[in-house]
Amino acid sequence: MSNLPQHVVYSSPLQRDYISLLKSVLIGLNRINKLQFKPTQKLINNQFTCLLVEQSYEQRLVGRDWPLDAETMIGLKRMENVEFCVNEVIKNQIPGDFLETGVWRGGTCIFVRGILKALGISNKTVWVADSFQGLPTPNVEQYPEDMGDILYSFNELQVSEEDVRSNFETYNLLDNQVKFLKGWFKDTMPIAPIEKLSVLRLDGDMYESTIDVLLPMYPKLSIGGYCIVDDWGAIPACKQAVEDYRLVFDLDEEVIKVDWTGVYFKKTRDTKVISIDEFRIILAEKKRAQLQKRSESFRKLPLLFKFNGDLYQEEGVVIKNIDDTKISEGDFGFLSTSNDPMIILPELKLAEKERYCLSVELTVDKTTKLQVFFKTKSDNKYSEHNSQKHWIEKGRNRLIFEVREDEIIGSVRLDPGDFIGSYILHNLEIRSIDSFNSMFRL
Repeated sequence: MSNLPQHVVYSSPLQRDYISLLKSVLIGLNRINKLQFKPTQKLINNQFTCLLVEQSYEQRLVGRDWPLDAETMIGLKRMENVEFCVNEVIKNQIPGDFLETGVWRGGTCIFVRGILKALGISNKTVWVADSFQGLPTPNVEQYPEDMGDILYSFNELQVSEEDVRSNFETYNLLDNQVKFLKGWFKDTMPIAPIEKLSVLRLDGDMYESTIDVLLPMYPKLSIGGYCIVDDWGAIPACKQAVEDYRLVFDLDEEVIKVDWTGVYFKKTRDTKVISIDEFRIILAEKKRAQLQKRSESFRKLPLLFKFNGDLYQEEGVVIKNIDDTKISEGDFGFLSTSNDPMIILPELKLAEKERYCLSVELTVDKTTKLQVFFKTKSDNKYSEHNSQKHWIEKGRNRLIFEVREDEIIGSVRLDPGDFIGSYILHNLEIRSIDSFNSMFRL
């Protein structure tokens, strides 16, 4: 596999070779055939017990590992996406700087600075924004979407500003075109001295860390510039923040997939800066209107499955960690005996290009996480990667959403919440939609 994306053309072999080499070294491909130490247990005095393990070339290409000695964990495909976006804004003379929010060891920002230096671009700044102390503890009162997030506890994500600066210096790329923004995004983004952006790369993982950047910074992104989202596929809360922002401002640019988690889109419409409180008010109104529109569209789709509480056992539905079921006028009430209740549906018969939509109406005793698991031909198991999470509030909720993964098969598992207590499932329907059309796409 080439280390250069085919859609990027450099004017000289020296530029091409330098950028290719820089990219490979930053993601650790030059060391990929060597064994590395993997910490397994932390001892006293910051010492660890370790195992010697092989590094996976395939995982490194798509950024599915946390390398011990590379400056970035995003992998080759997402690095090439950054390269493409930076080259496009230079070629098309899109004004503005590069900003990455959540930089880890700084590898992506180092790469961008290297591209600018190789091309002789002196009018763009690389902004390096991070707390430099890991992720914040979830503020579940204001951002329930981050409930259960434990990334704040990972020491591996805590890289100091001094270490990141040192990494820049290692590549001789720390100069006055590199600016650091240290602190939580809710504090640094509203006052950051950035006039205009041409590329905005979001890598904050959480809903809070994503929306805290979008609200003040997306309005500064130039028309024709690019917004890159690192954790769209890996962390549902991050994807939800981006989708909510797009919904509030009626943004409909195509979201283009980079790899299993990364996406990007090209800005075509201006937005304005609003407060988080105003955002929440508008979002609630937009979601009510969206649900009404989706309900009307949903009823027109071919029915694949409808949950019947009276006949669920005869229909092949399997329930786990559920007891004390009560069926009344079509409602399926139950008590969860653990924080992981499951409703496994019978296999759906899907055509080759067929996808499906779900409508779920559920009453819960507290704010919780509803999660739908599915399987694909290439990954025939239920996992976090093969799932969608939706946060629902205490009381009665209705959700309508699509499952549109590539190569999807008809296995579906619904986890209605994550607490021990009472639930009432009022309605569960699955309807068919083909892979080329979507009534619900933002």
